[in-house]
Amino acid sequence: MKIAVIGAKGISAKFGGIERYCQELYPQIAERGNQVDLYVGSNHYHSVWFSIFTYQRMNVITLPSIPAKGLSLINVALATVCASFGKYDVIHFHGIAAAWFAWFAQLFSGSSIVVTCHQLESPQVLSNRVSRRLLPWLEKMAIECVDETIVTSQELANYFWRKYRICTQYIANAPTKERADSDRSQIQSLHSFNYRQAFGLDRSRYVLYLGTFEPDRRLDLLIKVFKKLQIPNWKLVLAGEIGDSFEYTTELLDLARQQKNIIFTGEISDNFVADLIRGADVFVDPSTGNNLNSSIAILEAMRSAIPIVASDTATHRQLIGRDRGLLFKSGQFDSLLMQLEYAMSRPNLLLVMAKKAQTYIAVNHNWDKVIYKNLFIYLQLTTETRTPPSRQTFNR
Repeated sequence: MKIAVIGAKGISAKFGGIERYCQELYPQIAERGNQVDLYVGSNHYHSVWFSIFTYQRMNVITLPSIPAKGLSLINVALATVCASFGKYDVIHFHGIAAAWFAWFAQLFSGSSIVVTCHQLESPQVLSNRVSRRLLPWLEKMAIECVDETIVTSQELANYFWRKYRICTQYIANAPTKERADSDRSQIQSLHSFNYRQAFGLDRSRYVLYLGTFEPDRRLDLLIKVFKKLQIPNWKLVLAGEIGDSFEYTTELLDLARQQKNIIFTGEISDNFVADLIRGADVFVDPSTGNNLNSSIAILEAMRSAIPIVASDTATHRQLIGRDRGLLFKSGQFDSLLMQLEYAMSRPNLLLVMAKKAQTYIAVNHNWDKVIYKNLFIYLQLTTETRTPPSRQTFNR
């Protein structure tokens, strides 16, 4: 098969969740004898337009792009035009925003069109009030102008059924593949000790949040709770990107002012993420879950058997259940205070839950399933009619 992939900013995966997903998935699909062309923006590589290079068996095609907020859609539009006339068997859009241009591919190509929704788009991604009002229409068009819609959480599947009566294929996301033991030991010997030592994490226990700094992540609530606890020899580590909300990050820094036990690490490179997670005593995700997605970070923490404390969003309830971690009432100070204090004071009990979480992730969130299910959909679409049976009935 010849497959075009649209929606990733760049490769390797230092940009975001979609990029990491594509980096894990498509080399394996290419390894199975398929041609994979990944369209990205040239500004991420400082390369000339329309250059092509190979990355782990994928053809990476750089297109003109403008490094400004909201203008990445120009790159997606160009990629859609190129792919539509590229005689592909499958054109796969990643992200609802990328799929806003799927109508063009549907009209001008004979390809099967697939979109994977990793999370719902926020109105803040759009640059003006008129565009934000168009968001529901654009979302509907993105899923109605394709042959198959894939979602990475059950809550996203429920959302599209309730709102549009459209059936989707649920393919659970998976944590980043672990490095080989030799690579891991080399990284640990070269970097990890110095990295933890620089923040004083080699001498104390710590609670970890890893992700973007956005208002819906409720890091303000987490900081206030941790300040209230004041448990000796514990630190709160907030690691990740500022995202699109600089003002919110400034608010967080003000909240944590003069708190030596609250650490902002900034963005973490791939070499350090796994070791930072493995060294944590508790992993916390206080987000409200408005995007209905499950973060890669919480999947990696569960795989590493790190005790979890998370808000009781529908996605977290599915992941954690009753015995794979602790849930608190989303947005409630007292509830988070009680559960976090419980997790920090009863490590043995939490480790039992963490082991159950580790087994759950190994069975239900692994890349072998992600690869197989994506390939199955491609084969089904390219050997059957343009409208697959799965979009006609709703199977829970």
